[in-house]
Amino acid sequence: MAQGSFELGVLPAVNINRKFDQGWSLNMKVESRAMLRQPAVDQENIWDPDYVLTDFILLGSRKVGLAHSVAAGYVFRWRPGDNAHRSVQQFTFVQPLTGVRLAHRISTDQTFSEQEPPVFRLRYRLVAEWPLSGQELDPREPYLKLGNEYLQAWQATSADLEIRAIPTLGYAFNDNNKVELGLDYRINSFVNGATEQTLWTAVQWFLTW
Repeated sequence: MAQGSFELGVLPAVNINRKFDQGWSLNMKVESRAMLRQPAVDQENIWDPDYVLTDFILLGSRKVGLAHSVAAGYVFRWRPGDNAHRSVQQFTFVQPLTGVRLAHRISTDQTFSEQEPPVFRLRYRLVAEWPLSGQELDPREPYLKLGNEYLQAWQATSADLEIRAIPTLGYAFNDNNKVELGLDYRINSFVNGATEQTLWTAVQWFLTW
């Protein structure tokens, strides 16, 4: 019978957002991955820090309503021995409720590299955000975010489903500057029977102007 695997890593990122007139905005993000724990045949090198990759993301978006926006962009993935290029398209809508804000995101992306067949993915993410002081998020206050994402991927003749759970604590220094620390738990490979689990410690800095 197939056996599963568990990996542990860190996921630091810097996220910069520039707003323009008429609802346009430009998002620039740099995100890296480093693995701390990974499967090893002899179980001796299971804790072996290893750099994985860095994503350089450029995404342009425009509001199409009070709470809706569409976006498209490009990702350059730098990884040792095999770089990749990804195109992204997404639709986002936000539901502000009493004491909580719900954000829905539906997106598709296509990844191309020289050493692997193209990968096509369909994603849905739901994120709920609560201020931990009062009913609205104000400067110099912490907040909580709980996210859940479903990702269906197709590559050549294979398909796979990945599920993500993303609990996060954030702190807003002001309206344009905040930092978030959380976990990003991912489980996939349901189709072939050998589940793969990865737990990332995610640290993100957001700057908007």
